[in-house]
Amino acid sequence: MEFTPGFFEKFLVYTRGITRSVTLSGYRSAIKDLYRLKRIALPVEFYLLHPTGSP
Repeated sequence: MEFTPGFFEKFLVYTRGITRSVTLSGYRSAIKDLYRLKRIALPVEFYLLHPTGSP
């Protein structure tokens, strides 16, 4: 599985009905943890979605 803006958007839509009180930063953190656990480098798009451009 690869992190792309399109995949992230589908993920948000899918979880919208399931999750009630989770913030966008919570999603970012969860995705970042998955990449860390699998020892995969974060894609450039991940940094582009962050307001400061840093992890």
